[in-house]
Amino acid sequence: MDSAKGIVLRSLGVCCSGFFLIGINEIMRGGIFFGDIFAICLFTTLFVYGMRTLIKIDKRHYRTQIISELSQMHAIMNNTPFLILLRDINGQVIVANEFCRELFGLSSKNLIGKNIFELINNPEIFIKSDFEVIDCKKKVLMECFVGTKYGYQGWCRIIKSPMFDKLGNVEGIVVVLENIESEKDLANKKSTFVATLVHDLKTPTIAQIRAIDVLMKNGLGCFSETQYEILKQIKSSCNYMYDLIFTVIETYLYDWGQTKVFYEEFDLIKLFYEVKYELSNLMEEKGQNFIVVAPELKCYVNADRMQLKRVLVNLVGNAIKYGYKNSEIEINLQDKTDEIIVSVKNCSDYITEDKLADIYEKFKTAANAKFRKTGTGLGLYITKQIIKAHNGQVFALSDKNKTCTFGFSLPKQIIKEKAIVDMCGDI
Repeated sequence: MDSAKGIVLRSLGVCCSGFFLIGINEIMRGGIFFGDIFAICLFTTLFVYGMRTLIKIDKRHYRTQIISELSQMHAIMNNTPFLILLRDINGQVIVANEFCRELFGLSSKNLIGKNIFELINNPEIFIKSDFEVIDCKKKVLMECFVGTKYGYQGWCRIIKSPMFDKLGNVEGIVVVLENIESEKDLANKKSTFVATLVHDLKTPTIAQIRAIDVLMKNGLGCFSETQYEILKQIKSSCNYMYDLIFTVIETYLYDWGQTKVFYEEFDLIKLFYEVKYELSNLMEEKGQNFIVVAPELKCYVNADRMQLKRVLVNLVGNAIKYGYKNSEIEINLQDKTDEIIVSVKNCSDYITEDKLADIYEKFKTAANAKFRKTGTGLGLYITKQIIKAHNGQVFALSDKNKTCTFGFSLPKQIIKEKAIVDMCGDI
């Protein structure tokens, strides 16, 4: 509609200008009398007046439209349970919603023109993230503790998005701030509950295992073969409980980023055979054969030996659990220029690509429900977190010819972490 109106106005302007020029030309040639001159002048005057009237009407229309859109925008902003503000790259507030009163003690109108950095107790956090928004021209999401001069203190989730000018340069930043105090409080209660529960389960379980060891060594007398088998079953159940407890501990610590890597140099191939020995009884039960394929007899790496052993136990354990009876399990090592690749291959059912995509996430214990066995569903998740802590990557492949391969790659140049955290010491 607006474009059609513009075309009409331009067309009338061209016609009027044409008539006016023609009239002037005729006057110069002496072909038009005074009455004609008056008519041309009157027509031109009426046209100019009409044009001015139309322009005023058009301006009022646009003004009304802009006011309506601004009113809608403010209604949306003020009814959003978050702080929303637009500021320039220097921190000066351009527009804000009424939620800002809770943080800064100022109405949205009074906040306009203020510098946001002067209202916050810890502006360095916000200034640092501004560089990423302005220089990288991308959105930033962060969670931090916010304190303001008004007295507000609490955990907030902050989203910063760049606003661009016509040349593609960042001229402002849209800030969305959400109070997440309730989320943090719930997370703290959850972590306290998990830590207490694990501690209360860990102590009696270890005591039971030690007591059974004493009995099995005939510390309180001899047992019959049947009684000895019963003790072995009880110890096996206690060890299973012990493993579950420490799986929960590991998951909790990785989720909260409280685990560091303790680097040492060791022979990775020797570790392969160590894992093979510890899991040999499981392979014998299914008649499986374990094969190591490596270019050399030894391969020294610089990594956390205990953590990588957990990774290998998880991968080989899954290969045994989901592999066919009387099949082969192959662990393969590739020593490349800049990385080491370890893969564990077994003969098992095909896993579709959509299930492989998130198989290293929590509680993805198997590709198909009918093949699932008792477990926490956290083994592959912990594997991923350990390899990620080593700056490596995990992978999973499945072939329709009934073979599946799970593995990881580790860079040879690893940045060593100095801090070491005992995974069980704080729990």
